[in-house]
Amino acid sequence: MNTPGGEIPEEDIEALEFKLNWYLRYGNLPTTLHREKSQAREDYGAQYERYVGYLFESQGYQVTYHGLRSGREDGGVDLIAKAPRKIWLIQCKRWRIAVSKDVIARLHGATERFLWEERQGKPKKMRTSINGVLATSGSITSDAKELAKHWNILLMENLRYQPYPAIKATRICSRG
Repeated sequence: MNTPGGEIPEEDIEALEFKLNWYLRYGNLPTTLHREKSQAREDYGAQYERYVGYLFESQGYQVTYHGLRSGREDGGVDLIAKAPRKIWLIQCKRWRIAVSKDVIARLHGATERFLWEERQGKPKKMRTSINGVLATSGSITSDAKELAKHWNILLMENLRYQPYPAIKATRICSRG
């Protein structure tokens, strides 16, 4: 292609078109809009974590919203659901794509680390059952399912977000 600046090789034209399209679409957006889009994605995932936590709370578990408190430093565990002698370490994925075996492997690693930390110095008969759970709004690949079965990880596949009671009522008693 001939330009006032000289000849541009054909293979560079596609790269230049891509850069131009990206700039026209995103490059001149205010920084706050980029931040808003990023925040919207985080809120989308946090909303799903709260929903999954609600499902476990409705089954009588005491739920710690570990991912919401720790952010990206959650160690691969979004929720910790506890009942007497039972702990579920839950990873939530509100994805449209299929969950791969890499996610299962990271959850297994997080579960093993938590097991090691939790069981330090406790006699065998006092130990709590600790298992991983993957909750996803999408599907799970077949090799990820096999790996989860091998490591005894519970799968909650195609668990779509549903409206739920999102306000917790607490009763404050005062003695007068």
